[in-house]
Amino acid sequence: MRTLRGKKLTSRTAAETRAMREYREAHPVCEACGMENTRDAHHIVTEKTGGPAEEWNLLGLCAWCHQEIHSRGWLSFGKRYPHLEGKIVAARIRMGRKTEK
Repeated sequence: MRTLRGKKLTSRTAAETRAMREYREAHPVCEACGMENTRDAHHIVTEKTGGPAEEWNLLGLCAWCHQEIHSRGWLSFGKRYPHLEGKIVAARIRMGRKTEK
């Protein structure tokens, strides 16, 4: 089982890994700040809580923005980058999650 900072992570299937790689390749510029060489595909609704590796649930982010969404939370991140707020809220609604604090 994979862990990150002591937390258990779900195992990705080969198809999920491929989908994330393809998403990163299709989005080489950070969708938040515009930095080139996007490195990370971020799940809006986490894998741990059932979020799929599908385009509507992924964001191509640079390492800095990926860290920022995890440290600030999705609501603050969406306010900072309003052009992403709609996608974030839509994914959360689709998965039956809260859209406000």
